[in-house]
Amino acid sequence: MGTLGNGWVHRKSAGNYGADWRLRLAANYAGLWADSPSEVACFGAGTAKPLNGSDTYTMTFVRDDLPSFHVKYFWSVTCTGAVDRHVIPNPRNRFFLNQQSELQFGSGGSLTLYFAPRKPAEAPDGNWLPTAMGKNFALTWRSYGPDKATTSGKWFPPRLERRAV
Repeated sequence: MGTLGNGWVHRKSAGNYGADWRLRLAANYAGLWADSPSEVACFGAGTAKPLNGSDTYTMTFVRDDLPSFHVKYFWSVTCTGAVDRHVIPNPRNRFFLNQQSELQFGSGGSLTLYFAPRKPAEAPDGNWLPTAMGKNFALTWRSYGPDKATTSGKWFPPRLERRAV
């Protein structure tokens, strides 16, 4: 039901169902709302094989390919439990990162986001999304007002890099 890239699945059919009620049912079951591709592009990681909540994952955007370059409105990444798809409770009450988060960029202008049960020493606080130790999870990336590179399937969020804790 989607296209694979950098370890993410991009659901291309969302919002375009015609008379295919089965596809609409599957889209609503698989994700939150089903807007048209021109409104929001959704990507999932950890859906086929859940991400391990005991590990640390990073994703790095190079300076010339920051997520804000690919949206008209905003982007967000949300962490949910792999089974129930509910946000994962954490002491920070932080359930997503987006361009309004207090993000810090690297010296060369790159942006690294961290997904981990404990904040890695090198991670700026605003770039860290807490996960639950030992609880599998999934990530959902949303690009609101996606650009042509995104809607055409040429752009995907960067690959998640895994580090054992």
